[in-house]
Amino acid sequence: MTKPFVKAVFFDVGMTLIEPCPDIDGMFFEVARARGHHLSLEEVSSHLDTVYGFYEKAYRANGDFWCEGASAAEMYLDMYRLMSRLVGLEEDAETLAQQVHQEYLQAHAWKVFDDVKPCLEMLADRGIRLGVISNWASNLPHLLEGLALRSYFEEVVPSAAVGHRKPHKAIFELALERMGLDSVHAAHVGDVLDSDGIGARDAGLLPIIIDRQERHGNSGFNCVSSLLELPNFINSL
Repeated sequence: MTKPFVKAVFFDVGMTLIEPCPDIDGMFFEVARARGHHLSLEEVSSHLDTVYGFYEKAYRANGDFWCEGASAAEMYLDMYRLMSRLVGLEEDAETLAQQVHQEYLQAHAWKVFDDVKPCLEMLADRGIRLGVISNWASNLPHLLEGLALRSYFEEVVPSAAVGHRKPHKAIFELALERMGLDSVHAAHVGDVLDSDGIGARDAGLLPIIIDRQERHGNSGFNCVSSLLELPNFINSL
């Protein structure tokens, strides 16, 4: 039997290709200061784990808010409202939340990891087709355009635009269909074990975990600590 080989690689986006810059604490601090509120960055940062914990609890309970744009936006607005309350700015919570949310819709609020473009260029030079599968709002193609990443990808499939989210098989199957691929010839790279690892595996793709902090070595999934390792890994299959 001929050994299957990878013809295409799909990528997650958040914490795989890009990261918020600044993170929620820094962005909230900047927006609050611009609105005339006097508070310290240290005070805001002290609540960051609580805010992210709020998101994780909601996601574990039912992450289907990622399947629709308004619901996804409301989740983030609730995170920023919570931060407002935690730092004693409840009276201005709605405006602060809306302004922080608007900032994160813009490319200037995100940083592309240094290993991303070299990796994408090496894969493309080897004839590997590239796509995106991400739990994200419908603005993702526009955001990637602003970060000079959109042109690398044949297809960008954000969950909120298609009504399906990782780890469910449907979003992977839709991306494969759009690119005319069989799952046996596709890999998916992401940073989250359930949505990117288990989700890709269950849909028949080869899952690869980007593990920059080297925390998932015992996960049972193929891991790379840098995307610069990915082209040679793909080539070795």
